[in-house]
Amino acid sequence: MRGLQDEILYIGKAKNLKKRVTAYFKDPNKLDKKTAALVGQIVNIHFEITNNEQEALLLEQKLIKKLQPKYNILLRDDKSFPYIMISNDKYSSITMHRGAKQQANKYYGPFANIAAVRSSLEVLHKVFLLRQCSNAVFKSRSRPCLQYQIKRCSAPCVNYISVADYNVNIKNAAMFLRGKLQLVLTNLQDDMAQAAAVQDFVRAAMLRDQIAALHPVITRNNAWQHNNTLSGLAACKQLQEALQLPQLQRIECFDVSHTSGELTVASCVVFNQVGPAKAQYRKFNINSAIVGDDCAALTEAIQRRYSRLLQENLSLPDIVVIDGGKAQMAVAVRVLAQLNISSIVILGVTKGLGRKAQFDTVYLANGIILDVGVEAWQWIQYIRDEAHRFAITAHRKRRNKRAVRSILEDIPGVGSVRRHALLQHFGGIVALKTASIKDIMAVPGINRILGTVIYNFLHRD
Repeated sequence: MRGLQDEILYIGKAKNLKKRVTAYFKDPNKLDKKTAALVGQIVNIHFEITNNEQEALLLEQKLIKKLQPKYNILLRDDKSFPYIMISNDKYSSITMHRGAKQQANKYYGPFANIAAVRSSLEVLHKVFLLRQCSNAVFKSRSRPCLQYQIKRCSAPCVNYISVADYNVNIKNAAMFLRGKLQLVLTNLQDDMAQAAAVQDFVRAAMLRDQIAALHPVITRNNAWQHNNTLSGLAACKQLQEALQLPQLQRIECFDVSHTSGELTVASCVVFNQVGPAKAQYRKFNINSAIVGDDCAALTEAIQRRYSRLLQENLSLPDIVVIDGGKAQMAVAVRVLAQLNISSIVILGVTKGLGRKAQFDTVYLANGIILDVGVEAWQWIQYIRDEAHRFAITAHRKRRNKRAVRSILEDIPGVGSVRRHALLQHFGGIVALKTASIKDIMAVPGINRILGTVIYNFLHRD
């Protein structure tokens, strides 16, 4: 809310903007003195749309602290949102922090709530075994505390770990908080291999345990609530920077689904900076491809999708994501080249060890593995999974539709018109099977004789 001189008077947030703003002007007599004074000075109102309430809360806090509006009393200090702090000590501690910041320490956040901080700290202590005690307690220890016994600390207080090894854990924890989970995992795997090569099996076992603790964390969303997990804006920004794109407005992803090569369906899902644009989703019933040939099916889907966009002079996506390996990537590269499309960046997503999400790899058409932050990495996985879900759903519908038609096609006296009338009336084979002869006779074109034939056929077992 701005005043006569365009000064900012008040900053707020609302789920329902119309309802919130209307409340200020609907009945002036019900306003308190402060609000009435504010309303009397409002000349203009500016608003910004965020992805969710958490993001709005963080933006509100950031703007209030930066701009210090006259009528905002709360959120003016640094105690509104917590941070994670890594102290500047020989053996750094990692703890929650509120209030003024010291330049020597490192801070990560702000987090939307304390629960998100505690969840993240729990992960950090479990994976990296970092101390959480105060300096006074740390200096007074003569033997390890309970945190060491339950494997939440490496006991630097009694020199159970060297400064160099502890600093490696601190470095990995900092990368973890910046979203570089894959890089952390790679570092730990390399260190474990090196330790095993020189027969330092104690250290190798410790690193193995860290890797095991990190695996389930990579896909666990609540460890990243402070950064608005799967936020399209943050993810797109990371991808745009990593790929050095002038803009990133739309991402499309393809996947293929079939049963033993039959009734193949390809899906194309569309995402923008906010999330899935489901109205723009497309499915392609694949009939021309060789049975079971995913690459041929993908070729047909991509060809049909972008030929039509070009013919109708519609905008192309900035990125196309392909779920698959080199063969599927080669298909996308070839088809887009045949269509003379060079503006689209193609990303491939391959499943890793055990087909587990935490081992997925995102790579470019030239084979280079893409190193992006956690939001972008999870966003790509989310898009890939949505394409997979949409393809499977479309394939199942096609398969079920064929199964229903196959049953009805075997009923004597029921042609295509009556099949269509039966399906339209009952909605599916399940409802038709539960119908009585009288119910079946209610369908146009079905008399008692034919209704009895249909009923007896469906209940012949």
